[in-house]
Amino acid sequence: MGLQPPPAATGTDEFPRKTFGVPEGAFRLDSQVTVVTGASKNIGTSISLAFAEAGADVVMVARKKERLEAAAAMVRRAAPDRRILAYAADVGKAADAEALCAFVQEETGGADVLVNNAAGYGTTKATTILEIGDETWDEVHRTNVLGPFRLIRGMFAEAHKSGRPGNIINVLSGSG
Repeated sequence: MGLQPPPAATGTDEFPRKTFGVPEGAFRLDSQVTVVTGASKNIGTSISLAFAEAGADVVMVARKKERLEAAAAMVRRAAPDRRILAYAADVGKAADAEALCAFVQEETGGADVLVNNAAGYGTTKATTILEIGDETWDEVHRTNVLGPFRLIRGMFAEAHKSGRPGNIINVLSGSG
């Protein structure tokens, strides 16, 4: 059966959709390409699904290939008319970020939307700043700061030159 939206999201007699004057179809993303990092679980998978259901093709990115493939398969089942690509990468690594940008350009012609959702916590979530060593801090910084920076720069450099807008969403959450 797969993941199902709540009744209020689709509009039913019991929960009518309220548009507040927004034209029908205003939130459609047909012919758009969205890249979602941290897409193999939780918020990232839900974001990928929402963009696919809105008509976007989605490149789902995460470090763990097996879990990423399972999440991508679920999104494909829910949005069979959309192109859903799974790309395993660690966005905290410069070479992986660069390769991802090249892949997106080659496979899709470029991203319209980038959702930076990947988050790194180092070796443990249950620690205070007083206990974090430099190595852990560097790992967290690479994923949470340098990764999004490199992806924004890499995904939208060509689009910027041609005047094509890019849309960037940065998610900051410890909920994954």
